[in-house]
Amino acid sequence: MEFAGVPATPPPFQNSNPSHGSGRFPNCSPSDLWLLVVGAMVVALGLAVVGWFEPRGQIFFPRCWLHEHTGLLCPGCGSTRALHALLHGDVASAWKLNPLAVLSVPGVAWLAIRHVRGVLTGRWWPKRWPARLIR
Repeated sequence: MEFAGVPATPPPFQNSNPSHGSGRFPNCSPSDLWLLVVGAMVVALGLAVVGWFEPRGQIFFPRCWLHEHTGLLCPGCGSTRALHALLHGDVASAWKLNPLAVLSVPGVAWLAIRHVRGVLTGRWWPKRWPARLIR
């Protein structure tokens, strides 16, 4: 069924970029795959460091500049400790340290999955809410 001259099904994806591969991920260039692998390794290493070391008293974890100079807590204060608690399965303690960090974990995970899927397949989930969900 056509509506205003638009076909009902979109045309198949045409890979016109010669730098993209033709193997398992035809819509992804080798540099994109390299960046995904390196990015995943950096995230895994960062999570391992936060999970392994207690953030209190470690000199290699960043200090909050606002808290050190003014004594005020910014929205990010306690997020490293909250992530440490979450990695150890202590949700209640993480919530007490920084509720915003706990609430942001599912959103950050969804954005990461959306990005990886888009890079690998060339199909991106919509950035805006569909009109039927807004009504």
